[in-house]
Amino acid sequence: MIQTTRIQKSTRTAFTLVELLLAITISGLLVVSAVSAVRSLTSARESVDRRGQRLCQARQAIECVTSALRNIRRDVQGDDPVLVGRPGDRGEPGDRIDLLVIDQRRCRPEGPESDQQETSFSLATLPGREYPALLCRRDHALDDEPEDGGLATVVAEGIIDLSFEYYDGDQWQREWVEQPAPPRAVRVTVAAVADDSRLDRKPDVLTLSTVVAIGATRQPNPRGNP
Repeated sequence: MIQTTRIQKSTRTAFTLVELLLAITISGLLVVSAVSAVRSLTSARESVDRRGQRLCQARQAIECVTSALRNIRRDVQGDDPVLVGRPGDRGEPGDRIDLLVIDQRRCRPEGPESDQQETSFSLATLPGREYPALLCRRDHALDDEPEDGGLATVVAEGIIDLSFEYYDGDQWQREWVEQPAPPRAVRVTVAAVADDSRLDRKPDVLTLSTVVAIGATRQPNPRGNP
């Protein structure tokens, strides 16, 4: 009887250890699965947030450019152009456009300023940034150097391409130079990095595009030229 009792007690102890090990194993698997699920959800949420932020930057960029185009000076006078657009050269991240805009906002708090200003948009790579940013240069000093002077501010970051197309009434052109009157319409396209979190593939890119119609009236030339 004593030996039989010992065998039964030993058997029950061994069975309890197996259950304990099995429970520990199952618990470990559940913990690993839960951690993996939380990581996946966190990564997905971060990716969505990142895309949302990049989309906001792209929208901000295209809205700033289109707003300036809608406020372009339309009463063309003489041979002074109100819009000059050039495609980007090699090594430049995007196109450049220079406008003569009617705007009441002041560039500087001191000194008198007119309601007209030179406004330029271009891409530039900032120190410590991986991707270019859209810059807006505003200058109330109207002179023969529309690409210099003024104050440059960052409109949006993560903009990897900026392109313009100009409609002359018959076809679209990639540049608009040496023409006093502005084009009939301008197509603005902005490309931004949507998600660059995965190192095993190229970054996802989102593209926004819009067309701004421009109507202009030609005024008599004060210089007396036809």
